[in-house]
Amino acid sequence: MSDSVGASPRADLAPARPALQLRSCSRCRRRKVRCDRRSPCLNCTRNLTECVFPASGRATRCDDTGAPTPKRKQAHLLSRLRNLESVVDVLTAQPQGQTESGFPESDGAGRVSQGIGSDSCGTTLDDETAGLGKEFGRLVIDENGSVYIGNQFWAAVRDEINQIKQVFDDDDRDGDTYSAESSFLNGSSPRHLAGQGREESLLFLLWQSRAQYVHLKDLRAFPSQVPIIWQTYIERVDRYSKILHVPTFAKRIQDFQDDFSRMTPGIKALMFAITMSAVNSMSNEDVKMKLHAEKSDLVARYRTGTEIALARADFINSTELDVIQAFSIFLDTVQTMESPKYVWSMTGLLARVAVSAGLHRDGSNFPGMSPFNIEMRRRLWWNILFIDVRSGVDQISEASLHDEMFDTKLPTNVNDSDLDPCMKVPPVAKNEITDTTPILVRSEL
Repeated sequence: MSDSVGASPRADLAPARPALQLRSCSRCRRRKVRCDRRSPCLNCTRNLTECVFPASGRATRCDDTGAPTPKRKQAHLLSRLRNLESVVDVLTAQPQGQTESGFPESDGAGRVSQGIGSDSCGTTLDDETAGLGKEFGRLVIDENGSVYIGNQFWAAVRDEINQIKQVFDDDDRDGDTYSAESSFLNGSSPRHLAGQGREESLLFLLWQSRAQYVHLKDLRAFPSQVPIIWQTYIERVDRYSKILHVPTFAKRIQDFQDDFSRMTPGIKALMFAITMSAVNSMSNEDVKMKLHAEKSDLVARYRTGTEIALARADFINSTELDVIQAFSIFLDTVQTMESPKYVWSMTGLLARVAVSAGLHRDGSNFPGMSPFNIEMRRRLWWNILFIDVRSGVDQISEASLHDEMFDTKLPTNVNDSDLDPCMKVPPVAKNEITDTTPILVRSEL
């Protein structure tokens, strides 16, 4: 009896704690709240609801002394956070020889100079534009294009966060972490949504509805028409926009003319945009005589191809120059067909896509970028600015892109023949009329 009496207070003082479940309960996951993973959990107990835990989905781990324990994970996380603190200390105490962005001050050619924005004439930017140095970030370039990441502080923090996330990589795979995007449709899992193609997105229903049973190769121009269309684009469109480097793209046309399937989605979109723009610039008589069709029919056909190709190239998320060039040419062309509000709204999207690719930052500020790519990015950015300003005027509204939002320099006044993808030295501006002069004049206006 004494034993039973003595055991009672010990049981009250130290009740057996239920073992932790491997995953959060279904209700906590659906509500996106923290679950203590006990059965039943505290949230379900408070709400007087049934607490149900999903099956593990994988075998229980063996008790391996070498496996990472919670204490080891916490220690590693603490180490990473201390590294973050040191990053903050370094970035808030930059030496005077560097800009606040963390980059050495350099001229357009990447050489160290006294002014962060000195151009080829040796002049420096004014104080307002020089303040843009505070915002310089990192341009991450991979096979899918380039992505601009905030400023130097956030670029450094991003690297640290990525490593911290690796500590809990196993927990993420268990499905404990859910985002709003992955659970807004009846508790859909991230894997379910990941399997959904972007072409199935509601945003693309308008463009993709016509593409369900359409093959792009059936909409493209006939091979015999391509030289006519390309020459028309050079003479009537490229001369005033100068988005493309004609010699380079002419070689692309020759390489892919006989094998449409080898084209990347970006090149397909660009080819359709060029074709649509060229045909739209022709008179109805010229179209009948040279292409043997009605202008309205061909423009509608190539516009359909451009829209489908842009959607399939994932133009909203893409940072490839080919895709952004195609989107820019498309909007520059449809402004004569669509309402000002349509063009104005779509131009806002184009501007943000361009910023996400880092086009609002001059390429000379990013080490390793070739002089050729720097020039092509400048051409594209200033064409986007022109489209933005023009659409704002039509809407009786200010442009969405302002001088203080970018530091991309004007393109260098040179001919296409002065540029080469393999060039190592920036081109020298000419004091004469060149292929780039029209866009420079238009930009100054």
